[in-house]
Amino acid sequence: MSVLVSAATKRNWERLGVVDYSKRLTKRANKTESIRKFIPLECLKNISASSVIEIVNMVKAESTSVETIIFSLAHKLVSSIHNDIGKKWFFEKYKHCKLNSSIRLLDLPNEQDILGILYQSLLTEGQKNKTGSYYTPAKIVSVMTKAFSFDKGQTFLDPACGSGAFLMSLDCPNPAQIYGIDNDPIAVMIARANLLIKYDKREFIPNIYGFDALENSTISDSKCIRNVKGKKFDYIATNPPWGAVGRSKDDKRNFFSNELFSCFLHNALQKLNPDGMLSFLLPISFLNVKSHSKIREYVVRNYSITQIVNFPNVFSNVTTEFVVLNIKNSPPTSKYTFFDKNRKLILKRHYLESGEYVFYIHKPTYMLYERR
Repeated sequence: MSVLVSAATKRNWERLGVVDYSKRLTKRANKTESIRKFIPLECLKNISASSVIEIVNMVKAESTSVETIIFSLAHKLVSSIHNDIGKKWFFEKYKHCKLNSSIRLLDLPNEQDILGILYQSLLTEGQKNKTGSYYTPAKIVSVMTKAFSFDKGQTFLDPACGSGAFLMSLDCPNPAQIYGIDNDPIAVMIARANLLIKYDKREFIPNIYGFDALENSTISDSKCIRNVKGKKFDYIATNPPWGAVGRSKDDKRNFFSNELFSCFLHNALQKLNPDGMLSFLLPISFLNVKSHSKIREYVVRNYSITQIVNFPNVFSNVTTEFVVLNIKNSPPTSKYTFFDKNRKLILKRHYLESGEYVFYIHKPTYMLYERR
């Protein structure tokens, strides 16, 4: 079957590496069928993109699965830790994975999340776009977690932890206070390895679990049920997946919108201890698009927004601006009012630093502009 497309669309598809023009692409910038791969430059701190490209080319030459590549490299790194309990647990957990001895012998550069960076570099743009999987740069993570203190045994959860960027950023002496959830089994493997490496001299098993945080009622693992389901946390921070919620006609769950990030936000708020703190990275559309009005209204009527930080685009090949939304689980301290499209979004621009706008809630009124 032939499909008529404009010349501009065809050029765009060619740029994205799409080879099957008979397949109409879906929304979201026509990227869901893209086979292009790229280095997440925003995640690099100590090494150059060329170093990553060199490793990617070497592992691809082995013509093996992404799981085997990541496990072989994780095996090399975990083997050197002093945590014998965690090391034994990790190797037993992944005894089903194939070990490629050539890949295992590769020298890895000194980069905190080298496994996560390589994993993102091996995925296609279409795979990342479908799952909303874009790992968060360290500079954003540090903004979101710098206020968290763990001196009184406080607990932390990342309900979409990916390779564990938020978990590794924490200034927490005891890894038993840290929890992570993700539904990508390879990302979970990386996060577990990363946490074992960070706390390499502590005897522990990572509290990182592989399931969908929105589907925790279906957990069959008794340990997951005991350690995560129904548990409340003092801090929750994440970059949730973005995209449409996939659900059947029989799904009776009450979602505020069809966007995954809204569902994750609502779910996370239910897991906060009283006076607990939450920090979410969200698209700027959260502040002003009508389809997000229900979750916005729910937040401002039931919780205290402490800060909104606006960032320009920070992810490779993504054009959206972002906001970090910080919330405290306490009654609103200000009166919140919604205005129609003839009124401006009123946020107090407190200061400008390094191209990043930091907004503080203007008291006694905070006016959230809703586009109609």
